[in-house]
Amino acid sequence: MKSKKFTTLRALQAEMPAIIKEHGDNSDIARAALVNPILALEMSGYEFSDELKHELDYHIRFGPEKKKELLRLEKEVHKAAGKSFELRDDESLKKIIHPLIAKKGRVELKKQVQYSFSLKTGKAGATFKKEQSDPYETYRDAHPAMAPLLAYRKIESTVAPLGSEKLFKRALKGDTGEAVTFNRVRFRLKNSK
Repeated sequence: MKSKKFTTLRALQAEMPAIIKEHGDNSDIARAALVNPILALEMSGYEFSDELKHELDYHIRFGPEKKKELLRLEKEVHKAAGKSFELRDDESLKKIIHPLIAKKGRVELKKQVQYSFSLKTGKAGATFKKEQSDPYETYRDAHPAMAPLLAYRKIESTVAPLGSEKLFKRALKGDTGEAVTFNRVRFRLKNSK
């Protein structure tokens, strides 16, 4: 099979009808694509630039508007930090962000948990909420990179990441020995008339 490389989302979108026509009857690929559509396309012979993979991840998980917001926040963090790095990678944060926010040479991250309990009259009854704040919240004012980083992390934490390569391979084989939860799947229905 001949490989085709994409560098823009628009080019991939234009090619999607042909890709679906070619691979749409393969139920193994369709099942695995629910876990990670990027890996499914790569397995089918399509290549992506690193920038496009990154953009696709956001587009698939968050949609076009939140994707723009995440990309904008990333640029703000990178500009304030003076270099580009993966914001979701804890090791990159330690290497690049920690020196910027260190107090007396150390960064102490503590998860803060807030609990609230309220009684309501009527059918609603009692409600209990548990909220965890970002451990970097205490460093919000320590450096200009922190406010956009915290905003990025807040959005990023609302949707689970795409499935790992290991989970993708299991889905491809039809392994359903373990429950897989999909928290956001979109379908577009087309009128058949």
